[in-house]
Amino acid sequence: MIITDVNETVLKEKALKLDVTALPTNLNSKENIQQFIRKVIHQFGCIDIFIFNTGTSKFGNPFLPDAGYGSSWQSNILTQMYTAKYLLPYMIKKGNGYLVHLVPMEGLFAEFHSPLYSTIEHAALFFAKRLSSIYKNANIKVSALCLGALMNLPTRDNLCTDRKLTLEEKQAYHIVEGIHREQFLIPSYEKICDLYQTYPNYKETRMVA
Repeated sequence: MIITDVNETVLKEKALKLDVTALPTNLNSKENIQQFIRKVIHQFGCIDIFIFNTGTSKFGNPFLPDAGYGSSWQSNILTQMYTAKYLLPYMIKKGNGYLVHLVPMEGLFAEFHSPLYSTIEHAALFFAKRLSSIYKNANIKVSALCLGALMNLPTRDNLCTDRKLTLEEKQAYHIVEGIHREQFLIPSYEKICDLYQTYPNYKETRMVA
């Protein structure tokens, strides 16, 4: 497993804790994204699953300074778009791949005090959904991990363990279970599924790649 972050100190601590490979990168430019993907494939041969975990929260009204608009769009949606642009050709050639997009709950409803953030996250969810439909026949799987109150994860009765799991372990199990099922929306708690089902813009649309 490979993880990346612009903060090398934090990245090294996380990598040591998780026993994974750390590759420090600033993914807020398309050139860096392209170089990162090439480097990983060159060193490790392929990328089987890519989890988009970049983003920044700019909770503001339409009068937010221009810099806030630019950084929000770049971190929360353009990074995902450029990653897909440079990564999908490798996955299509390989014959399979998996993309996991992290999309906050604001992508499912309009948060009245943060129109910018809500609009961007709606775009992120819609982008993930279109990738799921368009590249389905190319054996490219896509999931959207819709974050909300992660403290309220669904209760699982099939966890075989002799100790109480930590919140992080419950979250990890929940995410891996959703990916294993190849479900598009992986909710942080069950009510998000209900919200998703009532949202008309994201009903399944099948397209031929």
